[in-house]
Order: sequence, then C-alpha cells, then structure tokens
Amino acid sequence: IISPAMKSYFFRIFIILLTFAATGPLTAQAQDVSEVVVDQPAYTLYPVTEFNADMAETMPYMTWQIPELPGGGVPPGLLGYRIYRDGDTLAYLSDPASTIYYDGSPMEPGMRVYSLTAYYDLTPYGFPGLFEESEAVEDSVYYTSCPLPFGENWDQASFGYNEWLFEPSQGNWNISILHGNPLPTAVFEGDPTLLNYSHRIMSRYFGTAYYFCAPIFLEFDYKLEDVTASSTEKLFVEVEYDDSWHTLLELTNNGSTDWIHQVIEIPGIYPFNTQIGFRAEGVNSSNISRWMVDNIWYDAQCHPPLNTSLDFSGGNIVTLKWNPPCDLQITDSSFFTYHIRRTDSSGLPPYEVIASGITDTFFNNYLEPGQVGGHFRYFVVAEHVFNDGYFNMGICYGYGDTVSYIPLLRPPDALISETEIYPNPADKQLTINGIGSTREVCVYNFLGNTILKRTCPEDKIVLDVSSWPAGVYFVRISTREGSVVRKLSVLH
Repeated sequence: IISPAMKSYFFRIFIILLTFAATGPLTAQAQDVSEVVVDQPAYTLYPVTEFNADMAETMPYMTWQIPELPGGGVPPGLLGYRIYRDGDTLAYLSDPASTIYYDGSPMEPGMRVYSLTAYYDLTPYGFPGLFEESEAVEDSVYYTSCPLPFGENWDQASFGYNEWLFEPSQGNWNISILHGNPLPTAVFEGDPTLLNYSHRIMSRYFGTAYYFCAPIFLEFDYKLEDVTASSTEKLFVEVEYDDSWHTLLELTNNGSTDWIHQVIEIPGIYPFNTQIGFRAEGVNSSNISRWMVDNIWYDAQCHPPLNTSLDFSGGNIVTLKWNPPCDLQITDSSFFTYHIRRTDSSGLPPYEVIASGITDTFFNNYLEPGQVGGHFRYFVVAEHVFNDGYFNMGICYGYGDTVSYIPLLRPPDALISETEIYPNPADKQLTINGIGSTREVCVYNFLGNTILKRTCPEDKIVLDVSSWPAGVYFVRISTREGSVVRKLSVLH
C-alpha cells in the first residue's frame, strides 16, 4: 500500500520529468525545477485538523474539522475524504462538508488505528484530470466487544438499532409490523423470488471470552409459514468464532409451524469473541412464505461458588467457606470477587449485602451478642471479573446455595446430655432441669429478641409460658462449663 505522502512524492517526480521534456535539455533545467519543487511547492494540499477517534458505546466514530486556508476558507478542489482503518481503505466520503463518520463494520475487538486524508481535484492547481490526497492524520481507539446479556425483540422495528449487519446483502430480510410474537419481528420473505440464495443477518461482536467460567446460551422464537414443503429452503442458526461460522441449528421447510421456542447451549468457544447469525438459504425462495425470528436472547449463566458451608465454632463468629466457581488450574482466583448476603435474625428475606469485594474463599461474620440465638440464612455471590488490559469488567454473577444455620455456641458433651427442657412443645409451664452451678438462662424469640433473662441459683427452673405467643423460641443456658442452646416450641 502506497501512503498518501509517497503518492505525492511520485507525482511530483512525474511533473518534473514532464517539465524537463517540454522545456529542453535536462541539464539546463534540473536546478531550476528542483528549486521550484522543493523550496517553493507549486501547491499545498491542506489536511483536516482536530482529527479524533472515539467510541459511541460499542461503535467507533471519528470527528474532524474541514481543511482551511491560512487566511480562511475551504481550499480549492476539495472533493471529500478517504478513511483508513489499520492501513486498509474503510470508506470514501464525497461530501466536503462531512465532519463525522461512524464505523459500523464488524471487527474483532482490539486497538484500531484510524487515519484520514483530504481528497483533492488538482484542476484548480493547473493539473486537470489529476487527483491527490493530503497528508494523513491519525488517531487510535480501543474497540471492545459488547458485553452480555443481549436481547432483541425488534421493538424499534429496525435492524440498525442494535447494529445488525447483512452478508452478502440484505436480500429478503425485513422487519414486519404485521407478524411477531408479539409484533413486530424479523422476517425473511419468499417474495420476491430468489434462486440459489444465501443471506445472513448477523449481530455485532460479543465478548464471550470474558465468560471463561460460564456456559453461553442462545434463546429465540421462530416460525415458518410454508408454501410447498419442498425441504429445499433452510434457516441456519449460527455462531461465528475463530474466523468462521458454525451451525447451531438447521431448520427445513417441511411444513408450516407455530411459534417454537429454542434454547441452545454454545460449548467450546472460549476464549473467542462471537457473533450470532440467522442465515436463510435455499433453491427457490417462493417455496416459502416467510421465516420469522423473534425474542432473541444471548447470555451467559455464570457458575456459582461451590460447596458453600457454614461453621460456628465458638464465640460470636460465623465462618462461611466455599470453593471458586472454576478449577484454579484453569484460571486463578483473581478472576473472582465475592459478595456475602444474609437475612436478619428472623431467617426471612430480604437478603442484605453484609460484605463485598472479598477475594478469599472464606468470610468471618461477627454476630452481636444480642443476635446469638437468631436464625440466619446466607449465600455467596461470585462476581466474574475480566481485565483485558484496558477495562476491568465485572460482567456476571453466580449465586451460591443458601446455607441456613442457627449460630449457637457449642457446649461440652456433658452439658448437652445433662440439660433437659420439658415439655416441648410447651403450653402453660416449662421446666428446665440439669442447669448446673453458676448459670444464666436466656430465652430469645425467632426474631432474636430477648424474652427472658434470669440468673438461677438452683439446678432446676420452672417458667410460666402461658402468656407467650405461640411460636419458636431458643433457650440458652450458660454455665462455667460452657453454653447450650435448645429449640423450644410453644403451642396453645
């Protein structure tokens, strides 16, 4: 590829040679022409100014200012602009007043270098029929693929809203406001008739490389209105990775269908970025009335923390432990942070976040003294984090199993065997026997509120529970040897 500057150089050499041929011997004119070309150029092709490349959500775009003469005004002969991406021609804009361009063409994520030249007709400079580009100006932008989830229900009645593209052309793909599940939907029509055709609608790129610990699922609804049931017209559901398209599902016109919901798991694509596509292909499109595709959903289901367990070994500390969502031989723990959610002492939703940004695989939850005896439920959320060198993206969450525990002190075995609470369930009176010496009895309701607290000099205590509301209570007996908590039901 010859750069604009090199083109200009060769052109000027060509003009020199033409001048020599027209004016006489080479030796007589060489010095004069050299001075004209090098020291006093015959013309200047002014480039654009303030060129800038940036991102509009997931689409790169460029802005610039129109070339300007030193004294003001647009240079003569300006025809438009040539835009290059990574050295390859991307577009030609034939309007000199253009100052912005959006790059909606598909590309793999990564650093992209854009350059722009002003394109001139050299007639005003005395060279009719010749054209030349100015020096190029350039800027770079990091193009990142779209994160999941992605949904398309065609509510905007447009392929452009979510940047759908066509390959090799749109063909008979359209948006129908007369069909849908619900209205509208994307359709591939049988009319006008196409012979030996193949036309694909395809999405932009999605960063499925981020989901190294999650299966990817594609869901959609489809419907066929058939004409001849010829088995020659097909709809291919595809995914693109590793620079090629792979078929996920092949549908054939074997008769009309109602709306059918499909869920497809896409395995083995990591660490690639992907596109999804729907390709209508066949021998004669008039064999069908239309294929319809609606309610597209493309998402990852991130794996949760594994083997969540809960332990209460004494004091007021509840310890949660879990394993990472993925085998650490495949990845490492820096790809995950964890969040802990817990109910209050009732054990009932909502679950509140009590800790975030944890990188270990355990967490110690300190309970206030008044909370001991409550019924708590916990679960751990794994946030999958991907750092591509430019962005640190927490892109999906895996929710671990709920663990339920009544966090109570573990007493010595002897104290457990000696302590008796009866009757249980209780109606009017409750007897607690085998308390031991130097003891304290506390009773908590299901919400963790203290109902009774008493120091008992004797080995047995009888409580009147006739006025207590029916429900579940927890009785904690504390002695010098340790503590024990028993569950109590009161029924009236």
